[in-house]
Amino acid sequence: MVTGLPPDKTMSAERDIAYVRLAVILFNVAVYWPLLRDQGIAWLAMTVSIVAVTYAFYVVLARPYLRYPILRAAMFTAVTDAVLITVWIFATGGYDSPFHLLWFLSLLAVSFRYEYRATMWATALYIGSYVALLAAMGHLIPNAGDILVRCVYIALAGALGVLMAQESTRAFASRDELAHVVEAERREQQAREVVRLRDLDRFKTEFLNAAAHELNTPLTPLQLQLHILQKADEAGNPEARKRALGIIHRNVERMALLVQDMLDVARLQSGRLAIQRQPADLATVVHDAVETYRPPADAKAIQLEIEGPESLVVAIDPKRASQIIYNLVSNAIKYTPREGRVTVRYGGNETEVHIEVQDNGLGFTPEQLERMFVPFGQAHINQVSAPGTGLGLFISRGIAERHGGRLEGKSPGPGQGALFNCVLSQTSTDGVSPELQARTT
Repeated sequence: MVTGLPPDKTMSAERDIAYVRLAVILFNVAVYWPLLRDQGIAWLAMTVSIVAVTYAFYVVLARPYLRYPILRAAMFTAVTDAVLITVWIFATGGYDSPFHLLWFLSLLAVSFRYEYRATMWATALYIGSYVALLAAMGHLIPNAGDILVRCVYIALAGALGVLMAQESTRAFASRDELAHVVEAERREQQAREVVRLRDLDRFKTEFLNAAAHELNTPLTPLQLQLHILQKADEAGNPEARKRALGIIHRNVERMALLVQDMLDVARLQSGRLAIQRQPADLATVVHDAVETYRPPADAKAIQLEIEGPESLVVAIDPKRASQIIYNLVSNAIKYTPREGRVTVRYGGNETEVHIEVQDNGLGFTPEQLERMFVPFGQAHINQVSAPGTGLGLFISRGIAERHGGRLEGKSPGPGQGALFNCVLSQTSTDGVSPELQARTT
């Protein structure tokens, strides 16, 4: 079957054409019998009328085109129409029959349902059938001029039908292509969503396991020191009591920090970590955050330096920016040996804020860098006396990305120091960086 319509439209088109065909046949019969019954061959016209009306009602009511695909074929349709129209014109007067206009209606139906090639050969078939009929009836030569004009009009109608068929084919092809693209994008989106949900489920499982382990770590010394504190009170030993309280205090602070970090991780994963942008002096934010770690730096004789303008007003969330600086400076001091150096640099322009923390400490390999930005991932867990929670860099990167920025780390190698570069956007309106969008969509 040669058709210009997609499969889902073919049946509805056949139904519509069946109704139109029935209306045209009933109209022709209604016109012929009251007005033109003395023209042509009455008995043949009556026979054709009965056959055509019966077939039209059969097609409308029984819809045989659903069971017999040949009834939807272009060749069958064109040949059937050519035979019926030729016989009808012959029965109603040949050249004098006004029903040669049926050729135009049939071409319109063909071009509506089939592709342009079917319309082209249907046009040739109809012109040939009409000319052959008139020649057989002896009407061709005496009326050659008028018949030529009629044939030209049929050819022009066929040409318009060809254009309409081509446009219909292109329109349906474009629609199908668009539908395929939309379906492919939908499936791709679903696949990405499935992967995202699986990753999120795996992350939650790993996070809960690691969190349980990290929370359990300070509980053991807490229980032990509570027992020692009880014994010290009973024995009246103030030194043991003081020492136990100090250990308890440190472990409670560690648990409080861990819980706060875990809450930030949960907010990041759920997209609920809000960025409250406001005008802030970056110099003040950096100096206040760095000065917080001046005592631990002095304790290790580490040179803690700051490089940047005396004042730089930017549009950021100062509280969250301070949190990034806290984590970066804390890590730098923690992983830098005695008498080392940690340098904090800051600057910016109208669109971005830059914060760098550089040290000459332990450094890391590319493989270790990958672990650093994973929750509870620590690259030097066996090389420092007081490792952190392993959540700082993950949270810091999340905050940077919520600012529409990024956080990157690099190192020449183990023992050669490290450099962490944080970029915060001042112009992002949605608070989401391209990197964050790529991981969450």
